[in-house]
Amino acid sequence: DQTSKEDFTKAMNTWLSDPQPEKARMRGALRRFGVMPYQPYSKESIRDIAAYLYDTDLPQPDWFEEHFQKGHSQGKGMGKGKGMGNGKGMRNGKGMGKGNMQMEDDDTYIGVPDYYGEKGMEIAMATQGVLGKNLMTAIQEKGTSGAIGFCKTQATRLTDSMGIMKNVLIKRVTDKPRNPSNLAGEEELGFMTAFKRQVEIKGDIRPITKAVDDEVYFYYPIVTNAMCLQCHGTPNKVIPTPVLETLSALYPEDKATGYDIEQLRGMWRIQFVNERTE
Repeated sequence: DQTSKEDFTKAMNTWLSDPQPEKARMRGALRRFGVMPYQPYSKESIRDIAAYLYDTDLPQPDWFEEHFQKGHSQGKGMGKGKGMGNGKGMRNGKGMGKGNMQMEDDDTYIGVPDYYGEKGMEIAMATQGVLGKNLMTAIQEKGTSGAIGFCKTQATRLTDSMGIMKNVLIKRVTDKPRNPSNLAGEEELGFMTAFKRQVEIKGDIRPITKAVDDEVYFYYPIVTNAMCLQCHGTPNKVIPTPVLETLSALYPEDKATGYDIEQLRGMWRIQFVNERTE
């Protein structure tokens, strides 16, 4: 029988409030990664994350059913359970080609198996959904200036919690950081240049996947929309003075303004650890 939303939320809260081996529902993940460290997230944050994961039809990548059958030889896959959709929202697989990931201008990066691109996309979109939902709630309740405080104290926690649940490391990086710790590295800045070209010409957005030793990295662009401009737009033109004052107080080294809609704001970086690519 399908787990109810109430039971799903209760199970998540029980696990995250006191992670112990005997409480684990995913025994394979426990054997592989061990017990996750305790994370001091509020019950409200856990409730919001659980609600999003339960209610949202996340895309089911092409590789999943075969993978599931191998690990559950007597099972019949995911059936009609919550959380894994019919693949809609994945841009019809564009950019998920075979072999190496080919970029514009013949820039080619080392390719890895296709499912890392699909897994990375699934995780990035799920995390973006959680952040977006919580940010919209903060704006509605506290206004734009109040929502900036939410971003400073909660955005990283929500991102980290999604990483824990997906057994990956998730981070947003950019060339114009609000938080200096989100500054992209030298190679990542090169990836951003490639993404900017794709965004500017409105071409197919192709994720970048790269293998380094036993780790796989996934990159996908973050593009601005109208909501982003409330605190990332042009100062004193789109961003009002009270919001600028809040930004200056909370982020004295802020460089993340001056954007218009449909411009590259940054990238998702998702790190799959201890993965084999052959």
